[in-house]
Amino acid sequence: MQVGKPIGRNLGNRQIAAQNRRTSRADFFLVSNRKAMFNWQVTKFLVKIPFAVALGALLWYAITLSFGVTMSSLFLTAKVAGWDWVPMADQPLLWLFTLPLRLLPAAGVALGLNFFSSVLAALTLGLLARSVELLPWDQGVEKSNRQNTALPV
Repeated sequence: MQVGKPIGRNLGNRQIAAQNRRTSRADFFLVSNRKAMFNWQVTKFLVKIPFAVALGALLWYAITLSFGVTMSSLFLTAKVAGWDWVPMADQPLLWLFTLPLRLLPAAGVALGLNFFSSVLAALTLGLLARSVELLPWDQGVEKSNRQNTALPV
């Protein structure tokens, strides 16, 4: 028996390389599956974050809701309650969104407007949380600096 020779089959260099390739491909698919499963679990968790932020903000805004008219909301409350004779022709989306509030009694319009503004504020915070979530957090500083310097002037 010679020293340095493998015991058993004598594999040539090509066969050893092919066997290593097969092993590395199998390892690649296993690692890819583990990464994909981990990414799916993380993504499933991260999708809940903007909803949690929006619901938390809505709860906080609902707890601290003002029941009366403030000086800044007096003009809009008067328009929605029908106390102002000038129609809201210059703001059609505001008129459309506040249309259900016109069904409320005059005493409940201020509370309805305050709740409507708290819902919009909570939706804004949820969109902000989703935007921050979509930022590329896995890029290094070098890549992000390169992107910033490549912008046209």
